[in-house]
Amino acid sequence: MRRLMASVLRSAVLVMSVQCLYDAPNVTINALPKHPQVLPFLHPGNRKGQGVCAWMYRKSGRYKTPVEPNNRPMQSGCPSAQHLASMKIDDAQAIALLEPEHALTFGEQLTFSAQRFHFEGSNGDYMRLGAQNGTLLALSFRDSDGHHTYGSGVMVGPGLALCAAHVLHEHDFYAKLQRDEATLVVQAPLPDGGIQLWTVLRISLVPDSDLAVLSMVLSSHHPPDRCFMTAWLTTRMPTLGDVLTVTGFSASGDGTVARTSNMRIEIAPQCQRGRVIDRYPNGRDLRLPGPCLAIECAVPGGTSGGPVFDSRGYLVGLLSASYEGAEISFVSHLWPALVRAQAFPMWPPAPYKRPAPGTLLHLGRAFGVSIERPDAFKLCAPHGVISLDYVAWE
Repeated sequence: MRRLMASVLRSAVLVMSVQCLYDAPNVTINALPKHPQVLPFLHPGNRKGQGVCAWMYRKSGRYKTPVEPNNRPMQSGCPSAQHLASMKIDDAQAIALLEPEHALTFGEQLTFSAQRFHFEGSNGDYMRLGAQNGTLLALSFRDSDGHHTYGSGVMVGPGLALCAAHVLHEHDFYAKLQRDEATLVVQAPLPDGGIQLWTVLRISLVPDSDLAVLSMVLSSHHPPDRCFMTAWLTTRMPTLGDVLTVTGFSASGDGTVARTSNMRIEIAPQCQRGRVIDRYPNGRDLRLPGPCLAIECAVPGGTSGGPVFDSRGYLVGLLSASYEGAEISFVSHLWPALVRAQAFPMWPPAPYKRPAPGTLLHLGRAFGVSIERPDAFKLCAPHGVISLDYVAWE
């Protein structure tokens, strides 16, 4: 058992507010042998805040009694400048567990709720660490050289996430993962000061794109209400002039610290807005071979893979590239990840029912992957080869 603790060092009093719109149906998975049940969600939520975080890692005995993360009252609405000025730290912590499912009782249900995000504020404002309810992810690679926090991702289904493929190849991480010389842990800060930890067991690179699908298992405590949040995807192609919001985590320095009993890595939640100024439906270059968008905003380095949302709060793509000193960034549209790669559901564990491997489009809402307009694909058979073609809509 390992303990991962994060503390947030306040560096600004400006706040980027995030409103979560819970108008997608829940998917409830039962431990009993029943089919997943789709239930309506009954009330909206609103969680806002800001922060810059520093993570600390400390080893502890495997059989030590778990310590629950500190609970802090939720901040509703936008905190005042006076309140923020009085804040010294904003803690987030978690216990890394080998088998967290042992805490579940027989027949207990796990619920997965898709959500849209509405952002208010200005570029350069900070959000609280867990403002996106565990859907915004930070990727941490651990190898013999140290602990490397680099890149972001987004939760899209039970134990399923998307990230930028080029992040996996940085510093030879992907080759090390294949050789079992490294592990990849995904960290999802929560609004209540906790962190959900996910261990990546399988990676599917999406052909002809800068996208990858992560198949993971939970490595920390289950939330008390047994409810997990995911982003709501859309197949819509943003138009020129549409305003998109780029989010993610960026680590200070190169995000690397030595593997010791105490490790501290500072990261900052990022949130930037920009207009779509160009579209590349067939790809832009070798770095961006898949459909992508150019948006007018600067994003700090190390944020690659961060989720990008449209003005309605739907996930439209992931950040793939930005240029230092230039007000331009590039976003990979997510539609290839829906049909070109297999997802391998590995969680929740038995006796919960999991579907067979399939594309995110195939898994769909029955397994907690919520997609707006999944009918934006048509079946084609050119030269006798059956394929799904994307039909753009605006």
